[in-house]
Amino acid sequence: MLRVALKGLLGHKLRFVLTMVAVVLGVTFVSGTFVLTDSINDAFEDMFGQIYEAADVYVAVEPNIDSAPTGGPAQAPGLPESLAADVATIDGVEAVVPTVSGFAQLVDDDGEAVANTGAPTIGFNWTEEANSAEIRDGRPPASPGEVIIDTATFNDRGFDLGQSVTVVTITGLHQFTLVGSAGIGELDSLMGATIVGFTLEDAQAYMGREDEFNELALIAAEGTDAIDLQERVLGVVGDGYRVQTADQRATSDSDQVASFLGFLNTALLTFAGVALFVGSFIIANTFSIVVAQRSREFALLRAVGASSSQVRAAVLLEALLVGLVSGVTGLGLGVVFANALQSIMGAAGLELPPGNTTVQPRTIVAALTVGIGVTMIASIVPARRASRVAPVEAMRGATDVGPERLGRRTAVGVGVTVVGGVAILVGLAGAVPQPLAIVGLGAAVLMLGVSLAAPLAAGPIATAVGALPSRLGVPGRLARRNAVRDRRRTATTASALMIGLALVAFVAILAASIRGSLQTALDEAFRADFIIATDMPGLRNLPPGLAGDLAGHDEVGAVTSVRLVPIELDGTASIARAMTAGTLDQTLALGDVEGDPTTLAYGQVFVSQSTAEAQGLAVGDTVTMDFPLEADLALTVVGTYTNTDAVGANWLLSLDRFEEYVGDPLDAYVFAAAADGVAADDARAVVDEVAEAYPGATVRDQAEFREEQEGQINQLLALISVLLLLSVIVAVLGIANTLALSVFERTREIGLLRAVGMDRPQARRMIGWESVIVAVFGAVLGMAVGIFLGWAVVRALADEGINTFVVPAGQLGAGLVGAAFAGILAAVFPAIRASRLDVLQAVTTE
Repeated sequence: MLRVALKGLLGHKLRFVLTMVAVVLGVTFVSGTFVLTDSINDAFEDMFGQIYEAADVYVAVEPNIDSAPTGGPAQAPGLPESLAADVATIDGVEAVVPTVSGFAQLVDDDGEAVANTGAPTIGFNWTEEANSAEIRDGRPPASPGEVIIDTATFNDRGFDLGQSVTVVTITGLHQFTLVGSAGIGELDSLMGATIVGFTLEDAQAYMGREDEFNELALIAAEGTDAIDLQERVLGVVGDGYRVQTADQRATSDSDQVASFLGFLNTALLTFAGVALFVGSFIIANTFSIVVAQRSREFALLRAVGASSSQVRAAVLLEALLVGLVSGVTGLGLGVVFANALQSIMGAAGLELPPGNTTVQPRTIVAALTVGIGVTMIASIVPARRASRVAPVEAMRGATDVGPERLGRRTAVGVGVTVVGGVAILVGLAGAVPQPLAIVGLGAAVLMLGVSLAAPLAAGPIATAVGALPSRLGVPGRLARRNAVRDRRRTATTASALMIGLALVAFVAILAASIRGSLQTALDEAFRADFIIATDMPGLRNLPPGLAGDLAGHDEVGAVTSVRLVPIELDGTASIARAMTAGTLDQTLALGDVEGDPTTLAYGQVFVSQSTAEAQGLAVGDTVTMDFPLEADLALTVVGTYTNTDAVGANWLLSLDRFEEYVGDPLDAYVFAAAADGVAADDARAVVDEVAEAYPGATVRDQAEFREEQEGQINQLLALISVLLLLSVIVAVLGIANTLALSVFERTREIGLLRAVGMDRPQARRMIGWESVIVAVFGAVLGMAVGIFLGWAVVRALADEGINTFVVPAGQLGAGLVGAAFAGILAAVFPAIRASRLDVLQAVTTE
């Protein structure tokens, strides 16, 4: 049976290459994802190892919040300077090196903030000891007023030694003399971050650490083990401090990077799952057709003594070989894919540390398991069908699927569809944990059910779609009859395209709904005329002092500072917003409000109505939160609001005593309104003039802000759509594969048509129209499913601010037209093959 399987593969190379493409793409995603994340993790482990190897033990205050949301790390309480003297007396400590770090935004010669998209802007104190960096140009800062910067920024931005540079910190804008540049090992920068090195005195003064340090780096005396020293330090400093060895410190930072990469990992594996889900239909369809075409071959095997289990084993063995080759090929392409993604990330400004490509045994196992597993699972039903065909029946060539079997499939499909729909409704109701996950699972089950029940709709829809081709001549009429005659094959072939286009339609609807919801939210939420932020809006990096300067101009009315507040509530990290309470009602609309937000003060909090209901909170209740600089702070609920789009969080605080419990005073946004009686253009001129003095600050009116937000959404969803189009490509290849097999199966039929007068162009048109009918049928089903899924997810995201359901009719119509063209492309090779059949050989084919 092994020889039979090998001959089956070698005798139909093109057929199985097309089948393998579907699996290879999925395996490429899976293996590429693992290779990418493993390579990045290893590179960061090496980088952090280099950074921290200059010391043996690191001491810092244990942070109140383990992790902060987007916007930079949560500031931790500082170490008192006196602690350095205390740990210096510990046996085995040779040197204590204090470090100070924080926000430092470098400004170029044109007055523009120097930053790479998404990369942090870091300042630190330069030290000669416990410092893994090395000077590349110039010298270290030796006296107050001198700084160095990272070598990548120095070279890329054309800075010169000795020039005056501006640096923005949490205390404002300051002038320094640039005396050098530095790098670490082979790195000229850290992930594209811009880095500024100060003297210790300047770092403390400009980063809000007067009489404090961020961390102490301890160098062990010769012969002292780092673990032993760690235990001694813990015995001296006591609770409330985090004491780590260099290896532990490097691992901790690497784990944070790995946590960040978890989103990328999940996203790429999701696309891999989509490609494999689509590919499984193609594999099952291919093996089903192949089993039907080779029924006589299997019958002869049975006649000469092969058992049904051996026939089944032969089909499964072919699937095993296809899966094995697909897994190995996908693994190799996955390495290429991972390297390409790293290059793309680098081109986008996210510079990754250099390192070798990492292929762990886990990746090899995953690639082979996915490749073989998907192929084997998809071939089970065809293999069982091959083993159950009676030898005599098969020799007669009776391979049509009876109505009873098709009826069972349809009934199962309807049942599965109902189960998927119920799961979606349960998720929408929010009565279960992780409702979005339930909605996603229901969507997958729903698509499986629709694909199984698709033969029920194949006849009517194929008849309707084929109406136009049938009016254009005999080839069109024959194409429609072929599509309607074998509804099972039509439905199975179209199912892969249906899933791909359903997801594309879903993303298009989600994008349109997000844009519509955003427009509605901005119209309802913003009373301010201007929004000031950096080029990375929403992060804590807007230079301080801007709001105060704006408020000092008569042309400007209400000014509201908006700051991001990392919080931890019941052990779960989240975010709150802190705003200028007195001007809230003039710049934002909070919806239905209970209480007066303009009187909000320290120790008080406003809560979104949905969160208050979920947690059983009412006005007058107390809630306890952890903040970066204060733990277990009891806040009194003094009001509720309904418009979370305006606040951007479920918790609203005042800026009163902000630095005491949060830390740095950097704004994420500043909202400003024109003064009463002042034209918007006149107010804009003043706001622009004030913002020019603050590097990185950009002024946008409501229309510009909405356009920018929509642009960011479009970029993300465009990337998702491109990745989903890979599943559409797989589906188109599946149509081509099925048509090619269909041409082979109908060799005699096509030969007879040629014998009675059909010429080659007509044969090509017949195959082409059949492909178009199948593709459009799949697209119609996909659009219907995509619209339903889009509606379901928009409903599920209503509490997140996406509450406007929009169907982009133009995009969906273009999708239908695109499906028709995809059908034409899929038919090119099968049509050519059909037109080139030798008539005499075809009519005599058994």
